[in-house]
Amino acid sequence: MTIKSLLLGSAASLVAVSGAQAADAIIIEPEPVEYVRVCDAYGAGFYYIPGTETCLSINGYVRFQLGFSSDDDDANNGLYGFEDDTYNASVRGRLNFDARSETEFGTLRSYLRFQGDLTPDLDEAIGEDGNVDMEAAFIQLGGLTMGYTGSFYSVGGRSDLYGDDTLNDGSGDDTIILGYTYAANGFAVGVSLEDDDTNDFAPDVVGYAVYEWDAFGLFGAVAYDEEVYETNDDGWAAKIGATYAANQFGFKLIGLYADSGNAHAPGTGDGDLGDLGAEAFGNGSEWSVIASLEFAATDSVTFGLSGQYFWNFYETGDPFDETDVDGFQVEAAMVWAPVENFSVLTGVAYRDVTDEGDADVDDGEIEGIIRFTRSF
Repeated sequence: MTIKSLLLGSAASLVAVSGAQAADAIIIEPEPVEYVRVCDAYGAGFYYIPGTETCLSINGYVRFQLGFSSDDDDANNGLYGFEDDTYNASVRGRLNFDARSETEFGTLRSYLRFQGDLTPDLDEAIGEDGNVDMEAAFIQLGGLTMGYTGSFYSVGGRSDLYGDDTLNDGSGDDTIILGYTYAANGFAVGVSLEDDDTNDFAPDVVGYAVYEWDAFGLFGAVAYDEEVYETNDDGWAAKIGATYAANQFGFKLIGLYADSGNAHAPGTGDGDLGDLGAEAFGNGSEWSVIASLEFAATDSVTFGLSGQYFWNFYETGDPFDETDVDGFQVEAAMVWAPVENFSVLTGVAYRDVTDEGDADVDDGEIEGIIRFTRSF
């Protein structure tokens, strides 16, 4: 046998063995891919988290804003939160996470909101890099709400009506709450225990009720402030209002009362309006009324007009002392939405103190903004 014959025989054997192994090979089937599914149980924008029955929505916006203030007072009491007598530029980014699923006790929901602001003209402490804060973090199970969110007293206030950015309905700051809401057939009633930052064992207590039918709505709320700022006394506030929203029109009317300059007194924002003798005033008033009107002129242009009147401002240092000083503020806005998820808002607001008496007041202030918002 020659070497050539041996090589040919070995090659033939290898081919035969390889063919036999190929016939016996196990083919691994690819695992099925689970694509993201749309969840329509809670409205648009929700998707199922893969492998779960939890629906998640991620949304938010980016906002660029320019503004000005005519006031020359040192206090930061601007209508839109601007520094006085200056030009202001700011940028904001907001991101919301909303996760929901159904249980035997009702909908289980968790909500997170992160917001970053770059406002060097408004707050030098922020600096050029801006800041990012957790604006909301709460859990809901059925009618139970617990976590960091807006006060239950904010019901009916700061609705979707344009032109009421500068108005104050006594909603107060976001805080840690534990509350319960019962809702059925257009009616809702809720009560909450809310942290008042006094580090004692007694919380603030808030209750509200809402009834909605067709395009109309009625609401009311009562708040008990366990320890009014800079005092050891308690205080309370109440409001009642009505809304209408249909087709091109929206309307809101609210009446408010507070027995002191407590956490839910109708005020004018951050800062004082002036001085009465040696005492500053303006953060809260005894009585107030708010009226807002919105009109959608076209599919892309909406106008808003709002006003608020204050009777009897309280002193800041002693929030139970009345001043008999009144005031008002008005705001007008136009919103243009040329494409979906993009809008341009222009607004102007004016504030004045109408019953000056012996007060050294910060009145006659006018401010304006132009705001570009891209939502997603």
